Amino acid sequence: MNSLFKQIELCFWNIAIPVLTRSQIVRVIIQNSLRIYQNKKLLYQIAVVTVIACAGFATGLLAYSVSLFFV
Repeated sequence: MNSLFKQIELCFWNIAIPVLTRSQIVRVIIQNSLRIYQNKKLLYQIAVVTVIACAGFATGLLAYSVSLFFV
């Protein structure tokens, strides 16, 4: 079983390393992700926006569910 995990890991890195080396899009995405992760203020703002968005989505689902009772 351990050998299987090692083979899967080797296959992953055999694919990931060339993709990270050659693909400009993947490199830009990773660079921007690292910038966001290292900027604590921006990370906090993204977390707040995500929580607000989820709360809005939940409120919409609740309003829809309640409206089904009155139709």
